[in-house]
Amino acid sequence: MKSTFPKTKKAKKKSLFYFFRFFRFFRFSFVSYIFFPIQKSQKETNKEKGKAKGKSKKKGKKKKKRMSSSFLTEKHLQDFKDDGYVVIENVLSLDEIQNCRTALHEYLQKYKKVNHEDLLSLSNNDTRLQLDVRKKGLTTNLFYSKFKMDVQLNEKMYETFKEICHSLDSTCTDVFPYIYRVAYRLPDHILPEGGLSLHIDRNPWTMEKAKKIRPVQAFVTLTDHFGSNCGGLRVVPKFHTRFDAYFSATKVPAKKKGGKPESIFENSENNEAGEFYRMHGKEHTSLQQQLVTVQAPAGSLVIWNTNLPHATCEKLESFDTREVIYLSYIPAHYKINRDYFEKQTECFLQNIAPPAYLKQTTCCQQRDVKKLSKTFKSKVSLSNVSLSNVRNEEEEKEQIENISVTDRDYDVHTLSEFQRQLLNLH
Repeated sequence: MKSTFPKTKKAKKKSLFYFFRFFRFFRFSFVSYIFFPIQKSQKETNKEKGKAKGKSKKKGKKKKKRMSSSFLTEKHLQDFKDDGYVVIENVLSLDEIQNCRTALHEYLQKYKKVNHEDLLSLSNNDTRLQLDVRKKGLTTNLFYSKFKMDVQLNEKMYETFKEICHSLDSTCTDVFPYIYRVAYRLPDHILPEGGLSLHIDRNPWTMEKAKKIRPVQAFVTLTDHFGSNCGGLRVVPKFHTRFDAYFSATKVPAKKKGGKPESIFENSENNEAGEFYRMHGKEHTSLQQQLVTVQAPAGSLVIWNTNLPHATCEKLESFDTREVIYLSYIPAHYKINRDYFEKQTECFLQNIAPPAYLKQTTCCQQRDVKKLSKTFKSKVSLSNVSLSNVRNEEEEKEQIENISVTDRDYDVHTLSEFQRQLLNLH
């Protein structure tokens, strides 16, 4: 058999050319063959990473979805856990804010005989100014007004407080609405009252005599709260994390002769029940210096831990009133709260003040009547300002007797199905 191997130089060169060409092709094929699985695995790992990120995003979305029916975001909840309070803006739209303010002024005129526009036209020490128009006077005892109930009794508000209460106690799975009053404070150029001093709305040592367990407090702002002279809320941030340690090192106040509490406890049944503790003694000076003003535009929901000492700004340097709607929810798994809620529902149906305010309201009325009678000895005419007048003893008595009548001027069936469920009216 003849050999096919080329013998000439030209043929050899040609053969070498094809050989190197083939080797070059083979080399790249071999290299790509070896490294291709590595490149493929990198792509696969990248895909897996992408899938993992996608899953985490989905998880995050699920978590947000869980809160989508409330006003809360993850940041809101974290701020509340860290600082003990949170400001959630834009809970009410501009139109809703204006509608609420208009309704508040109408209710004040209708039930408290207070004309908002006339009040703002007065000046300091005007003899026509009624003393019951104060930041904690009887004027603020509006409980069941329709506009107020609509702000509190809605699904988003309910879900928000359920989530907040659950963050404090994992055994809390449901909450009851706790009905508050409103705040209506006149600016200092009309009535310089000063702010509420440092306090907490509970007894720091025991809850044995408490009428309810209320872990959080809140309000919705109808006016702007900016700066340290806005008349708004001030808190001691993060104090809830050291509440037990602080009060375990503080002595329980001794009682004076006759069994009355020391001056730091206000002498009334509500406060002896363990629901209010003043903190303006020297032992609390360091806390008073740590107070921070909560900045909140109109339409914001402000929530704070009940264990957070708080006060209000000393000054209200504005040409408008400070107006807020107080509201809250209480955990449903405590028997004491279930009992309180049943009483509250009864009060709502009878159109009388809620249990926490019933006796306190009468005490306020008696105190205000005395002050008014003393102030208006000369029976100055108040016809220019639509406010309640105290003319004689019979009228004083009538005011005290009728103090429990509140502002529910609508039938319960006008409430939505969800609102009736929240109030247990079925």
